[in-house]
Amino acid sequence: MKNRILILVVLIIGLGNLAKAQKNFIDQPFVEVKGHGEMEVVPNEIYLNIFLNEEDTKNRETVDVIERQMVKALKKAGVDVSKQLSVADFSGSLRRKFLRKRNVEQTKNFQLVVYDVKTLNKVFLELDKVHISDINITRVDHSDMENYRLKVRAMAAKNGKKKADAMINALGQSLGKAIFINELSSYRNNYRGMPVMMELKSSAGANSIPRLDFKKIKIECDLQMRFAL
Repeated sequence: MKNRILILVVLIIGLGNLAKAQKNFIDQPFVEVKGHGEMEVVPNEIYLNIFLNEEDTKNRETVDVIERQMVKALKKAGVDVSKQLSVADFSGSLRRKFLRKRNVEQTKNFQLVVYDVKTLNKVFLELDKVHISDINITRVDHSDMENYRLKVRAMAAKNGKKKADAMINALGQSLGKAIFINELSSYRNNYRGMPVMMELKSSAGANSIPRLDFKKIKIECDLQMRFAL
């Protein structure tokens, strides 16, 4: 019984202190501003989906044969297939043909990552030479993305303080310390789940490398900030 009373007393004291702290925070004069930061970075990780289907070939080549052709083409494009290529999905469907013959049609799905647009251009060209055209760019990213996001947050904080300084200095007062910071939004545009914005430039000849240009990844951050007066 005594333990229950003690716990109840501690809770009441804790809630009282919390209410007092909130009251003190609200009662003190402050200026509130919104800080914004943004940055654009060139992606250095481009993810592609390569779909192989033996039905798509003229001579009904097996998926294994098409895969070997693909690997050879990727190596010509400068891709380290052991590190940059992985199997995403493999399946086979059994279909009945005329005279009750059975035929297994296989498909295979690969994920490929390249690190620059130049290599991407070469990949498209070499795969086109072996008649592999079912290729989709699924997303782009940057290997140092987290550090860039931290930099954008710092930019937003500096932007908010600069705004507050300008307003307070105009009134002949001094800006106090930050008493409240809330991240309203942190937006990273990495094209996930949407078509990648790129432009295919016309080439001089059939065997010349197409030129693909990516839009940069845009990172934004908004902060709600309050400074004491």
